Amino acid sequence: MPPAGIFFADMMKAGDTMTTDSTPTTKPTKTDKLAALKQKEQQLKAKIAALEARQKTADRKKDARRKIVVGGAVLAHAALHPAFADELKAILKVAVTRDSDRETIGDILE
Repeated sequence: MPPAGIFFADMMKAGDTMTTDSTPTTKPTKTDKLAALKQKEQQLKAKIAALEARQKTADRKKDARRKIVVGGAVLAHAALHPAFADELKAILKVAVTRDSDRETIGDILE
């Protein structure tokens, strides 16, 4: 009886390869390769979009925290320096135009 490899080798077509379990496999076609690359491209695009979304969220959080810190420092300085407090009120009266925002800082504008 001939070895299994010879038997399968006779049955194989040009371009076929052997797997570890001695079954012939066909080489992927150009269409298969293209489909696999397109799938990989979609996966990479999804990963990129997820990373960009995480970065955007982190940037927004950092910006919000920065505004809180600066705002706290400005308010602390205004509490200690009446002339600065008056200037801050004048700036806020011009810069803050939305009614809901003006209501939020109403005590500072008085």
